[in-house]
Amino acid sequence: MTETSPSTTDSPDDPAAHAADPVPAARRPRKAELLPPRAATCSFLLTDDLLGHAWVYLLPPAFTAAWRRLPLNRKNPDHQRPTASLTTAGRAVTGQAMIFTDPEWPDRNGPWPGQAKFITPEPVPGHLYGRLLRVWEHHLPGAGGNTLAPTLDATAACVPYRLADALTRHDDGRLTCPAWALQVAAWHLATLLAAKPLRLDQRKEPLTFLTDTDGALLTWDDPIQQTVAWTEKDKDTDEEVERSRTGFTTGKVTVDVDHAPGGTTLVAHVWASMTRTATSWHDVKSVYLRPHAHADVILKTPILVQWPKPSTDSDTPTAIAPRRLLYRGATAKIVQDCGIHPLPDLAETDMAVLGAVRPVHTTGRHPHGTGAGARLQLRLNEHAATALATAPLTAVQTRIKVTDAPRLIPSATEDTLPEALAGAELDRLRIAVVYHDRRWKHRILTQLAADHPRSALAAAVPADESPNTDGPTGPHPRDTDAPRDETADGARTDAAAERTHDACADAVPLALAPGVEIVCLHLPELVAHGAHERTGILHGNARWLRAAHPREHIAALAQTWYPLPKHPDGTTPADAKPQLKALLASHGITDQYIKTRPHDTDHGPGAPKRRYNIRENKARKAAREAGIDEDSVVDPETDFPVRAALGDLLATCGVLDSRLLTAARSGAPGTELDAPVTAVGLWTRAHAFPTIPGRPRRPAVLAVTLAAVHLDPGSPAAPRWELYGPAGWARLGPARCGHHAGPIGRPGHSRRGDDLPQVRAFVDQALRELHHLGRVVVFATPDSQSIWPGLANATHGRSALPGDSLRTAGVPAAVVRVAAARIPRLVDRLNRTDPADPPTDHTPGMPGAYVYRYDIDDTPTWYFAHKTRQYDSGKTGRRSADYTRWTLPEPLTDALGDDWHAAATVQYTIPVDGGWEHDRLIGLAARLTEQAVSWDDRTVLPAPLHWAKNADEKHPRYGDRAL
Repeated sequence: MTETSPSTTDSPDDPAAHAADPVPAARRPRKAELLPPRAATCSFLLTDDLLGHAWVYLLPPAFTAAWRRLPLNRKNPDHQRPTASLTTAGRAVTGQAMIFTDPEWPDRNGPWPGQAKFITPEPVPGHLYGRLLRVWEHHLPGAGGNTLAPTLDATAACVPYRLADALTRHDDGRLTCPAWALQVAAWHLATLLAAKPLRLDQRKEPLTFLTDTDGALLTWDDPIQQTVAWTEKDKDTDEEVERSRTGFTTGKVTVDVDHAPGGTTLVAHVWASMTRTATSWHDVKSVYLRPHAHADVILKTPILVQWPKPSTDSDTPTAIAPRRLLYRGATAKIVQDCGIHPLPDLAETDMAVLGAVRPVHTTGRHPHGTGAGARLQLRLNEHAATALATAPLTAVQTRIKVTDAPRLIPSATEDTLPEALAGAELDRLRIAVVYHDRRWKHRILTQLAADHPRSALAAAVPADESPNTDGPTGPHPRDTDAPRDETADGARTDAAAERTHDACADAVPLALAPGVEIVCLHLPELVAHGAHERTGILHGNARWLRAAHPREHIAALAQTWYPLPKHPDGTTPADAKPQLKALLASHGITDQYIKTRPHDTDHGPGAPKRRYNIRENKARKAAREAGIDEDSVVDPETDFPVRAALGDLLATCGVLDSRLLTAARSGAPGTELDAPVTAVGLWTRAHAFPTIPGRPRRPAVLAVTLAAVHLDPGSPAAPRWELYGPAGWARLGPARCGHHAGPIGRPGHSRRGDDLPQVRAFVDQALRELHHLGRVVVFATPDSQSIWPGLANATHGRSALPGDSLRTAGVPAAVVRVAAARIPRLVDRLNRTDPADPPTDHTPGMPGAYVYRYDIDDTPTWYFAHKTRQYDSGKTGRRSADYTRWTLPEPLTDALGDDWHAAATVQYTIPVDGGWEHDRLIGLAARLTEQAVSWDDRTVLPAPLHWAKNADEKHPRYGDRAL
């Protein structure tokens, strides 16, 4: 390839020439030197000299014996696990990040196996440990003695230990170490990052860091502040009053050290986030504080907020201030009794001013959004590469391209419903619209009619009440900015609902598509909140709520209310949703709920003013600037919650079209699906029940859920979905109902060692029933590694895996591990440029539609990243790439209230390939992630794994768990 000479009109010193071509020709790499497209990650491979050291205080065997005799008073409202309580107290007293290894579960590898110990990044005097144990045990609920401190050796002291010596290297290249060594290594890396400030583009003052007692870094002295103001009606006077709230946010950097897949080396993940300071004490569980005794370390400690009991008198205002604020585990008393400067009094905290105590915001409204953004993460990566003197992991683009999938809602359109019914092996699907308010019924039917314009339902709904048209007297008030007459607007809405109600009478089925019908049922007692009996109501409507034959399925689209309305005496009724879910599931009815808006009730105001999303506002602005009618460039008003609810309902019934199959068989040759396969999603979760005073403690159970989809690239039919239950594999709709009608978990299923063979046999039996239908591939997450250690990084592919018994019998079954946490996340796309000439202060690039690969020794790993929905919403969503929260220009500070996103990354590894070509396996995983089955965006997990998780989390008893 010949190089073109520069234009004779442009001199070498012409600034315009350099602006167009910033890289001089002499430095430009030749074609042979060009590198393939790559993507930088937020992770770094670690060498021994980066691990640092720790100070270890060994505890004698007598300490372990005394520890096991400590009383556990779980009924105390301040109860914590003793190890957590002692660790928090130790961090407050020493002012350091501290690890106390649990004597009940000691380390089995590394130095000092089986021995309890204290570990800190800096030395602690031995006598301070004795004082700490004596005071802590004195304040332990139900104890009050002094049995731990006397077991210590008075001459013992902390000993320095080089963390690299804690690593054991095996003959096969694997590397093992105790868990505490990984955590202490992360502390050391955080210290290296904090040694120099972080410079942000054009900001004059760089960000400085302080270390907290969890080992994270905080921009404590560089918070973000913003005040938002609004006007609302006062509840007592009904007058307009001005309100304001000031929000504070602190940047946070977390370092996480883990084994790389294959277990041959260690990798550090460096990630930026934001921690928001709460504006009230509601839902606050912990605080950050800067103690006087250790001003260079930020203490993070749990607290207990006690509120006054709610009054049954409706005239008594709800308490806005807590009754008591306490440090959990008597931390403040322990610090004081150890002779250290007392911790601040929580009751004196002014929530409107940023002080030494900063409550951690967890829920509810806040002036600031979440997320640090793509630009801050890229600047942090550059800072970490300099501080650690090592380059981040860089993945190379593969030939696996995942094109943008069609975003279709619902899971089967008017044209594809018959095909989807056949795939679900159904002749008829009846959807019962169960309601209390006629306005809510009107809302549902008008949107369903708009989505199915050729249906009998659309013919029955009055045309002038379609959500996409104006009313009979001109534009609807919600489409104008003129002042609304709520009385007239409400009357109009009532009249519209009445006409729809008359046209679509209750207990009269209307066809939505061939084989799918809608029937409305006015059953207010069935959907009303409360603990009343509902079975009789269901039996009284058995004509519509009972399937007549096996190839018919019943689904319910039900009205619900949230937040729960209160009784006149101030009490809250029992939520109807989990009760109704369990009842409907026991009768084989798939359920979906749509929340009632204020204007959906029969006595509420009229319909609200039209609201536009980010893309619609952007299109309207461009139309105005071009002199075009702004209303002509946006879609007619659509009730997206109703459309999405119908999509979820059809999907959970197993009525899904062939969009997944279309996505799976697309792609470059060698990466597409070329043979029939059964893709299985394996989801496991430990379910711990909450402790209720006065009741026996219920043991934790293990939920194991398997969902499967059968994909045949040579068949035009929609794929069949199934769920595994006590009776084996069954169609998704009925099997999901059976799953929700039973308890969470199965007898004999737990993470305990003696139960693991039974869990593994249960899963292998499920896979054994599928292998005759074609090749089998199992998608699983690292959450299952305690059951199948072959899914863990340290023992990746070298230990037990799902389907082992099948492979032993000669049946190939591949396993793909899907991880979304504790992985290298893609933060910047690197073009084909010379690595010796990296850009500076550039905007992070999105990875694009390709899968990237990085090989760690002999273990390949793949990464699929995509723009989040918020990031892809236009210029507003991409502000997190153009600015950081600290460099946002003054006119754009309102964007601080938005959530700032970066690329969402998923890591794929193959513990066992089952004879598959790797590119086909990874291509299938990525395409089943990109193509969602029932909504207009992607999913984090491949579709079978996503639906296995969904079936578990939608269980009626899922909420009955300890958080």
